Amino acid sequence: MTQAEALAQAKASSKPKAPLITNSALQQAIFKSINFYSIATDNQGVIQVFNVGAERMLGYSAAEVVNRLSMTDIADPKDILRRAQTLSAELVTPLAPGFEALIFKAERGSEDTYELTLIRQDGSRLPVVVSVSALRDDLNAIVGYLLMGTDNTQHKLTETKLGQSRVLLNAAIEIMPFRVFWKDLDSRFFGCNKLFAKDAGVTHPCAVIGKTDFEFHWKDQAASYRKDDLSVMRSGTSKLDFQEQQTSPEGDMLWLNTSKMPLHDENNQVFGVLCAYQDITEKKKHDLELEGHRNHLEDLVHSRTLELMAARDMADTANRSKARFLANMSHEIRTPLNAILGLAYLLEQSPLEITAQNLVRKIRISGRMLLGIISDILDVSKIEAGKLQLEQAPFSLADVMSNIDASLRALTVDKPIEIILAPLSDDVFGVIGDALRLEQVLLNLGNNAVKFTPAGRVTLRTEVVSCHDDQLILRFSVQDTGIGIAPELQSGVFAAFTQADSSTTRHFGGTGLGLTICRQLVHLMGGDIGFSSSLGLGSEFWFTVPLQKISDNLCLTDSVDLNKPQSPPEGKLEGVRLLIVDDCEINRDVAQSIFSSQGATVSLAVNGQDALDWLLAHPCEVDLVLMDVQMPVMDGLEATRRLRRLPQFDQLPIVALTAGAFKSQQEAAQDAGMSHYISKPFNVPSTVALIQRLCSSYSRPPVNSQAFLSMPAQSVDIQGSGSEMMVLNSAQGMKIWQNKTLYLTSLRRFCDLYGGAVFVMRVSLSEGRRSDAAALAHKLAGVAANLALPETCHIAKEAEQILKTDFDPAQILQRLALALTHAITTIGQLEET
Repeated sequence: MTQAEALAQAKASSKPKAPLITNSALQQAIFKSINFYSIATDNQGVIQVFNVGAERMLGYSAAEVVNRLSMTDIADPKDILRRAQTLSAELVTPLAPGFEALIFKAERGSEDTYELTLIRQDGSRLPVVVSVSALRDDLNAIVGYLLMGTDNTQHKLTETKLGQSRVLLNAAIEIMPFRVFWKDLDSRFFGCNKLFAKDAGVTHPCAVIGKTDFEFHWKDQAASYRKDDLSVMRSGTSKLDFQEQQTSPEGDMLWLNTSKMPLHDENNQVFGVLCAYQDITEKKKHDLELEGHRNHLEDLVHSRTLELMAARDMADTANRSKARFLANMSHEIRTPLNAILGLAYLLEQSPLEITAQNLVRKIRISGRMLLGIISDILDVSKIEAGKLQLEQAPFSLADVMSNIDASLRALTVDKPIEIILAPLSDDVFGVIGDALRLEQVLLNLGNNAVKFTPAGRVTLRTEVVSCHDDQLILRFSVQDTGIGIAPELQSGVFAAFTQADSSTTRHFGGTGLGLTICRQLVHLMGGDIGFSSSLGLGSEFWFTVPLQKISDNLCLTDSVDLNKPQSPPEGKLEGVRLLIVDDCEINRDVAQSIFSSQGATVSLAVNGQDALDWLLAHPCEVDLVLMDVQMPVMDGLEATRRLRRLPQFDQLPIVALTAGAFKSQQEAAQDAGMSHYISKPFNVPSTVALIQRLCSSYSRPPVNSQAFLSMPAQSVDIQGSGSEMMVLNSAQGMKIWQNKTLYLTSLRRFCDLYGGAVFVMRVSLSEGRRSDAAALAHKLAGVAANLALPETCHIAKEAEQILKTDFDPAQILQRLALALTHAITTIGQLEET
């Protein structure tokens, strides 16, 4: 039977009742809707209409249910029973489970909506929401019922998950080791966990609902609690991890670590506050105990620190005393040694018999050996004190190796030893590093090789270990065919004051400091050192050092030319007037004899005051002063400072003739205004060359380059201060250089090499190499002084001082850049004339 036939039959059976459905449009809408089900029954519950939505949801076709099944056939009996029980309780009237329970309220004129479970054709359950209404004819008589609704599966799942979430939340709140509670906008409790209920002194969480903090035993803190609650709710901002106190049921004071946060509804409106706290009373007690212990410990540490500071001060004092002792001992030993070597030098210059010449030569060699021992001891002291500083300057590796070769050959005059110098790599010419210390290590290893080789050969090799861009690692080795070292003695070779055995010291001499110094110097340079040796066959000592490669050899040459004008060829000191200041009579006599023999006119003074008095009385009778540093009455430093304050002596060359070998002593001499320094005992040829160079720059006779000298000196106003300073002092420059072509060439080199000096300094600063920038400023000042560029020299010196501090160098570098621009512009104009 079709649904149309079923409807016709329903009409016929219910006459004179009105038709069940009279509106065709409504009928079509009901039948075609698939989003909700529509089921119409007669008065007994037999299904008369089953739309496509019902077919889709329950799996039946309309033909399978219309006039065949009733609503009680497709509804879950448990739900029908539950519905009957609910209505019975609600109406206080017994109601049997059946179709009547499903349509009870609709039958009485009320639309009824409730949840129901329908049974699909395959037996599965479908939760639905059903809305029941009575179908009435024109006479208002009920002719059937319409049950319409939707699939309630998703809602049920959501409801189930929410229920599970509530269970989980409640479990989490209960299992947490915190007291948790929540309040409404009036700061009244409307929930808590069991731990909080216990703290509140009640048996069940429900007992706190509706109450305030003022109703519990912590009423003394209630006002503070309420203030925090209202603050959190009004601001909408949490207050986390703060400490507060609470009175316990027993009257004890507890410490709590509390957090409070606002509660928001679905419209983001605050409706309460959630609070949680942890009892930290025991922890607080421990913290207070720890604080007491910590304070006690701090007192102990403070006391111990004071003791250590006192010990450190004592150690510093001892170190300073040690440094002063070494400086004084150096002075006291070098002063007579200077006399010994000076007298030996004078005797060697005299015509002597062969026997006497040999004796003098042995005196000189012994003196030089003693000087080497003193230098070794001072080097060890400086290294241990951390006072030894390495230089980073360009030098020729070939020159260093040539010096070593010459020194070693001089040692082999009386021994059948061949010195072999292996050739250098073709691409290694100029490098940047500490040439002096590199040469010291090589010479020490070479001297040992010659010393411990009775006959045979000593070979020096230099190899490139690695080369990346301009960074080199070089390996130097010194190999000999000497006596070698026994295996059991090799472990102590680099220890201080150690040689292979005591008999070696007696036979060959030496302090045992040389290899220790070599190892420490190599490590300071960033390298490594080692050796291999076979007893009776010889030894090979090697070391590696990192160096920076100079790709342009001209840079090395120019740097040497500009920073230190070439020393005049060795010669006599005819016409040079010297004042020698020394408190040691022997040293005065030796110096007078040596320099007089070179043609100089020598005057003598016994201390700084004596020298000052003599110079004031004879201001035009001296070209250079050789000034001892440590003297009674007035030392050389104070005398120099006073001389520099007098205009007539501000350019007078004053050379420190010092027995002190420490860098601090040399720096003190420079700071006092001394032009140079020479360590006692001095090397005569080197000292003569230095005197020639300094005197030539101080008292040169006028030259004939009148056109050049007549050029007006260029000056510039420094920073708008009104004080003018010369850019280029051409007359002073010609006094220094004595050759116009050479002077102009050097000025051009200055422009090429130092025009970008400020840029290089700024790059060094950006890379954190402030000391490199200060070194370049120092170098620039020296070159500018030699080239008679006063403005550049003056500002470069200022820049150097600022770069040695933590002050901002931006302004001084800007001034220095301007000074260089002035200098380069002036030099360009000079070439045009």
